[in-house]
Amino acid sequence: MKKVAGSGRKKRVKGQYELDLIKSITDMGKPDGSLYSERSILTYTDNLFNFSKQFLGKAELWNNLKWLEDPKKVEIHMDTAKTHQGYLYSLSTKMAMYNAIVVSLKAKGYIYDDSDDNLVKIYTERRNKFGEEAKMISVNPTDNHHDTKVGDNQKQVLIDVKPKDILTMVDKMNANSFNEGELINRKLFMIATMFKIHSEFPFRNDIADVKVVMSKTYEKIVKEGNDKEFNWLIIGKEYTFILNKFKTQNKYGTIVAKVQDKTVKSQLKKWIVNAMPDDIDNKYLFTNNDEPLTRNHVSVLLSNESAKKEYLGMKVSTTLLAKIFNETPANYKTMTDEEKETLSKMAGLRGHSVFTHFTVYRNTAL
Repeated sequence: MKKVAGSGRKKRVKGQYELDLIKSITDMGKPDGSLYSERSILTYTDNLFNFSKQFLGKAELWNNLKWLEDPKKVEIHMDTAKTHQGYLYSLSTKMAMYNAIVVSLKAKGYIYDDSDDNLVKIYTERRNKFGEEAKMISVNPTDNHHDTKVGDNQKQVLIDVKPKDILTMVDKMNANSFNEGELINRKLFMIATMFKIHSEFPFRNDIADVKVVMSKTYEKIVKEGNDKEFNWLIIGKEYTFILNKFKTQNKYGTIVAKVQDKTVKSQLKKWIVNAMPDDIDNKYLFTNNDEPLTRNHVSVLLSNESAKKEYLGMKVSTTLLAKIFNETPANYKTMTDEEKETLSKMAGLRGHSVFTHFTVYRNTAL
């Protein structure tokens, strides 16, 4: 046994397993190849010791990490654990505790993978969740984080254009696309359909090269291992977007977005019936001269058409659409659980962090 200082309080004795863990973390080092500082390592092991003392009841029982293999039980205890001062753990403390767990598990040979029951993945996601929530609570509701992302003209759009204005514009475009039930302006109808999709989903310009595929065909594509090659709109009883190719795909993996809005589904059906070939299976949803659109083309089409006086008289891009339809309250502390869940869902559909969606993509004109 060895006596060491513990977090500025009276000295305590570290057991052999804790000393072995310190060595394991030291030998492992950081993911970037650099080494953890001695202070960081002691913080990790002190945090784990303090939490294990409450979790196990007796600190001397901490001689392995098997007690972390029940993440649900750990979560329950994390929500009731208290500091030395008798306060429940704050969000930042929970984040620090989960970080200590993640580092310790990795140091002892637990491997991260994408399976739902992978311990390192579960605890990493919890660490990130509490870290982001702690940051969001610290955000001043009056700060205009989006100001660094948009110019003066775009700020004016956020002030003037509301979700109902986008939907009214889509209705006008739809009406101008048909004459007595016959499609007379395919390009305009395509733009209306893209706007409609973005009224439900905060996608970037990733709908440019989406392929339509019947659900049975998609099942075959998955079996063949070719499902990651494209972005898809799966047609079946439900309509579902599957995005594999987008800006942050390496970090966030695949985005799965089921169409819940009946009016969006209706618009897509009308587009497929009136503007696509009879055999839609494995065909691009949107095309120009039989070629898929580029992402830049999507941006140009939406911006130029919305800028016409008969519609909005202002350029609206997919980035602005994500902000216009983001009705997240300015103060995270006062948000309901439902509002927090919606925020998290929208961030996932955009392919970025909850903190980014809350700050950079929050519509501060509301």
